[in-house]
Amino acid sequence: MQELLAFLVRYSHFMLFCILQFFSFYLIINYNQAQKEIFFNTTNTFTGKFQKKYDEVKSSFISREILDSLSDRIKDLEEEKEIYRMYLQTHVEPVKDSLYTQKYELISAKIIYNSVNTWDNFILIDKGAKDGVQKGMGVITSKGVIGIVRNVSEHYAKIMSLLNSQTRISACLSKSNHFGTVTWRGKDPTIATLIDLPSHAKLAVNDTIVTTQYSQIFPRGINIGRIEKFYFEGGSNFHTVDVKLFEDLSNVQFVMVVKNLYKSEADSLLNQSSL
Repeated sequence: MQELLAFLVRYSHFMLFCILQFFSFYLIINYNQAQKEIFFNTTNTFTGKFQKKYDEVKSSFISREILDSLSDRIKDLEEEKEIYRMYLQTHVEPVKDSLYTQKYELISAKIIYNSVNTWDNFILIDKGAKDGVQKGMGVITSKGVIGIVRNVSEHYAKIMSLLNSQTRISACLSKSNHFGTVTWRGKDPTIATLIDLPSHAKLAVNDTIVTTQYSQIFPRGINIGRIEKFYFEGGSNFHTVDVKLFEDLSNVQFVMVVKNLYKSEADSLLNQSSL
């Protein structure tokens, strides 16, 4: 306290000078119209420049944030395409010069509607027939399967989610070709059910379940989930498997629609009557 008083006494003349100076400026500005206009014009100019700089800096940060977000999304899409390219190179027959014929295309889309709390859940995306989306195409993310396209308009597509009681996806163990069908029983939105898996198939908790090569919708190897538990129902000779989904369907924003470039050709052969 004594030091504070000593400081005030030591600089009392300077502080008094500053107070009188401020009071003088106040009187000059308030009682002289010319000086008042000069003061306010100067203040407004300074404030305007400061606000402009502030807005520029703020916009720079916002733009950087948006660009970073877009950059991250582009990186994710590139990773998805790279992962998908590995799937294609594994399963597509080579031609001369050791090149691979492209069998699938990926169409990126944004989810604009999603439900997870009903028995038959659907997803709406912002891509449609104009963008090449067709009924029956598979929908995925880098983490796993999302669903199957069921209805298409010019600019939108309605997807039958994996969390839909009518969804049926051919799936198998990643370690073998033992396969069954993935469906959803309407209970937990993070758990799907793999049915009709042969009893002699060797299973273990945390084994990965992926799509099979028997579907014209998805290529083999797209992740679905991992085994949480398995059991036999009612004396059945087939395993029933609870599958913990890799993708959280309640938190998905972007998806990739899978276009099989040769699906119509395969379907045509499958639908032909045997000779």
